[in-house]
This record gives sequence, structure tokens and C-alpha cells, in this order.
Amino acid sequence: MPNEHSALIGLSKYARLVEWVMTRPQIQEEAITQLAELLQDKMQPDGLAIVMVADHYCMQWRGVKDMDSKMTNSIMRGSFRDPRHRDVTLLDYAEIAERRFANWRMGSVNLNRVNLGSILRFSESPVLDPFSMSGPASLALLEELTSTAAIVSREGS
Repeated sequence: MPNEHSALIGLSKYARLVEWVMTRPQIQEEAITQLAELLQDKMQPDGLAIVMVADHYCMQWRGVKDMDSKMTNSIMRGSFRDPRHRDVTLLDYAEIAERRFANWRMGSVNLNRVNLGSILRFSESPVLDPFSMSGPASLALLEELTSTAAIVSREGS
């Protein structure tokens, strides 16, 4: 979660950093911590979340010799440790059967069309701030705003 003082990096740099950390002999639990510390130190974000899925070589080479075994580790720092985010799924490999809002390109909220009562149904304050409410409440508010035509595309349609 970058802030105004964060040093942003390109997507390929993430892959390089992961490769640099993971090429050293170590266990995955330590590697994800090292990667988080590296990113936190270099970028200074308000929040950092990493989910790592990797082959579990100990189970593949020794013991049960399960060649399909994978291990998932995650680490949350800063704003991602906020208890309001406990139900958030950062990464989901499941197939998406239906994409709601798939035909959207970019939109904006027309504040003149927003009914403050609608916001208060999903939030404790009448301020339009989707980050101050839970994920399901934000989605419900988004659906309400689209049904009342409060969200319009950049072209105005």
C-alpha cells in the first residue's frame, strides 16, 4: 500500500527481488520474511502483503515424496494488519465464473447523485470512503451507486 513518500518499483523488479531472495538456500518461512523486510526497507509503504506459493522440496525429495506438494506462506505488515481486513483474500487462484462490472473501463462517482442515506447504510459516517468499511459493505455500496447512476464513465455515459 504505497503512500506519497513510497519509492515505487516496476513489476519486473518484484520478480528480480523474489529471485534474488529465493536463490539462497533457506526455508520458505524465512525467505518470505526476508523479502518483506527488503520491500519494507526500500519502498517504505503504509502496508505490505505478500502471499508466496512454492514447491515444498522437503516433501518432494524426502519422506512421503509427494511431487505435487506446495506450501503457502503469507505475511502482512502495516495497514494490512488492520482487523477490518481479516476477511480479505489477497490472492485467489479459483476460476472466476462471472465478472461483474467487466465492461467498465474507468468510472467516477458523481457526488451530486449520491444519497448520503445510502452511504450511511454501509458506513458509520456520511463520507464516501470505501476503505473505512468491510469488503462486503464496499461491494454492496458499489452496487447501490451503480443502480442509482451515481457512478458514470469518464465519457459520461
